[in-house]
Amino acid sequence: MNPVYIRLGLYVFSTAIAAIPVAYAGLISYDMARDVLTMKPMGILSSLAGGGALSGGIFAVWGKK
Repeated sequence: MNPVYIRLGLYVFSTAIAAIPVAYAGLISYDMARDVLTMKPMGILSSLAGGGALSGGIFAVWGKK
């Protein structure tokens, strides 16, 4: 697989990947009985910040070629 596709996939899913520890911390939760996803504002901000940091790390490693 071409590394460009891996990098593109990581850019697209970086916020979702960053949401995993936030969900573990309890800031994002899902109630299966009521089919409701609950997201606290701090959880959203933490996911966005983590996704931005992950995107910056990807760019720092592969950079602009």
